[in-house]
Amino acid sequence: MLRTEPLTEEPALSWSMGNESLQVPLRGEPFRLEVKCRDLENGHESSLGHLELHSDELLARCLQGDAAALFNVSTEQQGPTAEMKLEFLLVPDEELEAGSRGDVPGNHGLMTELDHRYNIAIQLADTDAEKWFILMTIAAQYYEQFRQFQDTLSLAKALSPFEEAIGLVLDITPPQVDQLQFIRDKTKIYVTGMSEFVAAFREFNATALDCLSGMLRRSSAVYNMLYDRFRVREDLSMAISLCEQARSLVPEHHPDTPLHRRQRGVALTLRFRLANDVQDINESIASLEDSVRLTEESDIDLPDKLTNLGTAYVLRAEYSHSLSDVNKAIVKHTKALTLREDYTLLQNLATAVLLRFIFQRDLTDAEAAVVTLERAVRLVPDGHDLELQRCLGNLGVAYHNRFEVLHRLEDIDNAVATQQRAFRISEKTGDDNPERAIHAASLGNAYLSRAETLYDADDVHLAVETLKRAVELTPPGVAYLHTRRYNLGCAYARRYDFLHDSSDVDHAIVEFDASLGLLPEMHANRPAVLSELASALQARFEVAPETRMEDIDRAIRLSLDALSSLDTGDYRRGAVLTTLATSHLSRFRALLDPCDIDEAIRRYEQVMDLVPAGTEDPGKQCAAMQLAHATKQRHEFRNSSDDLDAAITNYRIAATTPNGVPWSSFLAAKSWAHSASARGDDPTDILKAYGTAIELLPRVGWIGHAVADRHAQLVAVGSSLIAEAVASAIAQGEHCLAIEWLDQARAIVWGQLLKLRTSFDELRTAAPALADNLDRVSRALDTAGSRDVVPTTDFLGTARLKDVAQEGRRTSVEWQRWRRLLEQLTGLSRVLDSIGASLEVVTDTEFRAQEQHRRAEEWDQLVAQAREIPGFENFLRPRSFPQIMEALHCSPVVVVNASQKRCDALVLMEGLDGVVHIPLESLTFDRAQHLRKGLIRLLSDYYPQQRTTRGAGMVPIDPSVRGMGDILRELWERVVKPILDSLAFSIAEGGSSDMQRIWWCPTGPLTSLPLHAAGVYTVDEPGNKLSDFAISSYTPTLTPFMHSSSSSSPEGFHGILCISQAQTLPNADAESRLIGEIASEHNVAWRALRDDNGVVQAVLDGLEHYGWAHLACHGVQDIQEPTKSHFVLHDGPLALLEVVAASFKHADFAFLSACQTATGSDKLPDEAAHLAAGMLAAGFKSVIGTMWSIRDEDAPIVAEHVYRHLLSDTAPPDSSRAAMALHRAVNVLREQDDKKTFSWVPFIHVGW
Repeated sequence: MLRTEPLTEEPALSWSMGNESLQVPLRGEPFRLEVKCRDLENGHESSLGHLELHSDELLARCLQGDAAALFNVSTEQQGPTAEMKLEFLLVPDEELEAGSRGDVPGNHGLMTELDHRYNIAIQLADTDAEKWFILMTIAAQYYEQFRQFQDTLSLAKALSPFEEAIGLVLDITPPQVDQLQFIRDKTKIYVTGMSEFVAAFREFNATALDCLSGMLRRSSAVYNMLYDRFRVREDLSMAISLCEQARSLVPEHHPDTPLHRRQRGVALTLRFRLANDVQDINESIASLEDSVRLTEESDIDLPDKLTNLGTAYVLRAEYSHSLSDVNKAIVKHTKALTLREDYTLLQNLATAVLLRFIFQRDLTDAEAAVVTLERAVRLVPDGHDLELQRCLGNLGVAYHNRFEVLHRLEDIDNAVATQQRAFRISEKTGDDNPERAIHAASLGNAYLSRAETLYDADDVHLAVETLKRAVELTPPGVAYLHTRRYNLGCAYARRYDFLHDSSDVDHAIVEFDASLGLLPEMHANRPAVLSELASALQARFEVAPETRMEDIDRAIRLSLDALSSLDTGDYRRGAVLTTLATSHLSRFRALLDPCDIDEAIRRYEQVMDLVPAGTEDPGKQCAAMQLAHATKQRHEFRNSSDDLDAAITNYRIAATTPNGVPWSSFLAAKSWAHSASARGDDPTDILKAYGTAIELLPRVGWIGHAVADRHAQLVAVGSSLIAEAVASAIAQGEHCLAIEWLDQARAIVWGQLLKLRTSFDELRTAAPALADNLDRVSRALDTAGSRDVVPTTDFLGTARLKDVAQEGRRTSVEWQRWRRLLEQLTGLSRVLDSIGASLEVVTDTEFRAQEQHRRAEEWDQLVAQAREIPGFENFLRPRSFPQIMEALHCSPVVVVNASQKRCDALVLMEGLDGVVHIPLESLTFDRAQHLRKGLIRLLSDYYPQQRTTRGAGMVPIDPSVRGMGDILRELWERVVKPILDSLAFSIAEGGSSDMQRIWWCPTGPLTSLPLHAAGVYTVDEPGNKLSDFAISSYTPTLTPFMHSSSSSSPEGFHGILCISQAQTLPNADAESRLIGEIASEHNVAWRALRDDNGVVQAVLDGLEHYGWAHLACHGVQDIQEPTKSHFVLHDGPLALLEVVAASFKHADFAFLSACQTATGSDKLPDEAAHLAAGMLAAGFKSVIGTMWSIRDEDAPIVAEHVYRHLLSDTAPPDSSRAAMALHRAVNVLREQDDKKTFSWVPFIHVGW
């Protein structure tokens, strides 16, 4: 039976027999183990002998696992093994101790034992976790023999296990801190010992030189490795010092010389990265060139030496902007790859090629870098995270650079995703991984480029935060700190361009100044920093020109300084010239010095001259835009027609540049239209300019964005351009063109949705595969459009969900509701359940955004393919006027356009080939704006917020607004009556059943005004109000949504779903019961979801089965973000986007008995971004809603009369009678309005 006791707590090797184990310590004093074996057979003990082993022999036997050799029991015993008792005694090894103290003469025996131990240790597998330590311990014992006996052979023997131990630790990714610290300490001791040894034996003893050369080379490798792991500058300095010693002691013909030169070159390269001292990189290249020159072609290390040299050339090229050095680097890296292909060599070559691309802007280099790095990523073995994150980081940069040439959104999306992945991996490798800062910087730059392309405020925020992180992760004194602070300054400057927050431009100047202070005087990046600093100073001057004159003067000085340091052919001259020109233009606006405007134009012309003829580079767009602005301002100063002509020409160039940024193209087209209108002598050019701008609107509000992002883009566009374009077309007598533009430019987002829901059956007959692909992509885009429920993310794609509840509060029940919505619409893999003003949600938001980009690009490509098929040339193109008239199923439709130029009505009527034009001479845009603002102020005073009002208050009343009656009178006199007169409408004699219908399609400020209620209500005679002549409806587009799509109308009647929330609206329950009674009277199926049964999911499920929906609950119109408008149900909001995302197969009629369900955003008046339009987009043909708050007691009255009319006389019920039913119900409510509160006014009908 094997019995053991713990012998020591020191680290030990284990030898085992059966279930027992013997612990053999690796550290501590020398020891000897005595083993006594006794036979327990027949109940008595008999001695079988004992075994004494020195520690080195015992260790060797344990390493071999040789139990028989260790316990050499007598072989004379036959038969089954007897039961034995083994007793172990650990005793000091006096002989070994004496030997180490030098008490015995010589050390031959111990050297033999160490040799034997070393031979056994090297047989251990490299994967053995203890092998490196065993070897280091053996090396230490050899070294101790040298120290005690001055035996040079012992020192020489110490080097082999020492070198092998270092190699094993270098292969650990990453090495443990205690391992590296142990090696650091041992190396210092050995180097010191070596120096003592050489000093004592200066007779150029070959053994001494070999020992010292090997030790210095290995020690230098240790310190380079330590620096790479910990970035401690002292380790790097020690490595360089050791290499210098080796170079001075070892002749050039020595076999180790190439390695010495390489070690020195690598160390100097690392120090150059830290200190940016050009002497370091020059000496590094010299040493590395020597290393390559002295290495045989057959040497297996030659590829590594070549790539080290190539990397040094790249670093010097970055510093000096030397194309020659870049080309040398490419040659060296390419030769290295011919000798051995691996991922490190591939990514080094790609880095050099990318730098050449930056210098020359040759697409071939950008493409080559991407292909090379994609291959490098594939070659990285699993588990090599450090190497993988480096390859990914470089690949992200390559995608980014290719994007700058080809402007393919996929490339910049790939750059963002790849850099995110690289940063995540670098985070896992430890807090001290210096490459985290590199990846954060590259990721921030990618965000910034995408923000500028898509005009995306979220991306510019992410760029700032990410680049701030990159600066935080960069220690002081690191050479690249100047670049990271420069990049952060650029991000602040771009965010200022987006949001005009003056603090951003202040931050930008601080960062640029800091970057400039870190740069050597002749550094290649200095001109770029000077130029960006000048640009930021110019922007700050524009904020307060009267107090910031020193800013603009300094901006001009810095720009001239930057320009003077650039060669004539340097590609960066364009950016510097632009900054200089813009600064002169700013100073001109402040001082009106003609010299400044002339100099600005001269410099802008120089920028244009730098753009190669026929190029499609967006740089041409920017240059043309800037030159146009300057010449237009000089025209305004000097009234020069030549300058105005030049401005128009350059605006046209900027607007029509292929591959131009859509937002910039739109702004250029808008300025082109305004300038052409100012010249006034070329109507064709005016209309062409406006037409170009309108064609660009779908690209500005691109389908690849989320719905909320599209609305944000269209808010930035503003509604005035559409009205101006229509007014210009009307002025030229192009009434049909005006209608086409209105159809194209109104409700763009809803129009995109309807295109996605278009049936492709006709196309399927000609190209079935193409139609199937369009079906697939359209479904994906339809779903993805609602992803903006989570609107912003941090720089790693961690979404930040803003609480949608008022005042930042949400109950736990409501949060669960939002959680389900997020999981449904955005596919969140995990939601962190925490309630607060903002919530962290780990999500794949970035991935889904990029997926939407890809699907949108695919959609565009598929549509383009369809248009190549004969007969489908106009597939999904904007409709022509004949197509609009063909789709017109309601008449007349009256478009009321209000612009600064003129106000008009355009009427579409079935049976007419043209448009009826009615000038509204007594209406002006300013007056329409005054009426809109007056209405808002009036409502805020007249309908204060209260529990029983289905709405909310706004702002205090303006004393200048006398009342609702005055507003309705003006609308009658200035808008409605002139239209009715022109159309020869007459008073209906037979009541509402004989009345004509009229559909209103207002624009701009008129979208918020109650045209349907226009009239004079101080007199009782018929003919003084619109309701005497016609039944009014509204339409968000020129043809109702359901007729714009090819989806079939619901067949039959599918009952009524009634949702009510009596807890917040006391009369809602009575309203619901009243509708139920009326339905029962007419044997109509209906279902009520009251109070706690009226939860969101139940309502959505009900809408799937019922064709009519009645919602008696609060409705909230979010003026700032219309897509967040919602119905307030028991467990939370039913959002507009959620309604739109659904496509209810039985949808027919909806009664939105809640406040503000048909109130559009004043920022998006032509987008119809309200709940009623959302119901139309979801498939409902006919909707009753409210323009503003209604009284709780009024809703049941209107509802009762509407449903009694709708459910009487027809079988099955017909929703096309909804407008007439509302007309009658409102008449009843108006007759009860003795106090003239006009509480009936907000009820409206939308749709067919």
